[in-house]
Amino acid sequence: MAKKIIALGSDHAGYKLKTEIIKYLQKRGYETVDVGNDSESISSSYATYGHKLANYIQKNKGTENEVFYGIGVCGTGLGISYALNRHEGIVAASVSTVKDGALAKQHNNANVLCFGGRIHTIEEAEKIIEAYENETFEGGRHMDRIKGIDEFIDVDSEGHIFKKTEVK
Repeated sequence: MAKKIIALGSDHAGYKLKTEIIKYLQKRGYETVDVGNDSESISSSYATYGHKLANYIQKNKGTENEVFYGIGVCGTGLGISYALNRHEGIVAASVSTVKDGALAKQHNNANVLCFGGRIHTIEEAEKIIEAYENETFEGGRHMDRIKGIDEFIDVDSEGHIFKKTEVK
């Protein structure tokens, strides 16, 4: 069986939950890669670690170190998801419930789950992760909707989002 790598990143507010998630994933046999932050006591930016996580996932696509999926953690799960979603090929879903986790895979084909270190317990995160892993992407109309996002927006080399076409 090929190794399954899950890459994780967090700011200071997500550090504790991230370390608990890493232990949980390793117990389940996953390899984990932590792109940082390394402390909850030193303030850090969710944007920095969102970009680091996205870059790690992108750089290893198609290699022996390809990431199975990613996990980002900040105070709410929202900020890090915004940073991650600025990157091509990244579909980050801020998830709060088990149903969110399942639908992130079924309807959105998310490849990064984002949690709130100030919101979620490890038990909640574990249940959401399991719901996500137990689903498959449904494709069909959901793929059409995802393509619609890509057709409407583009991102330049500096991360600026702009309108590519007019909505009809």
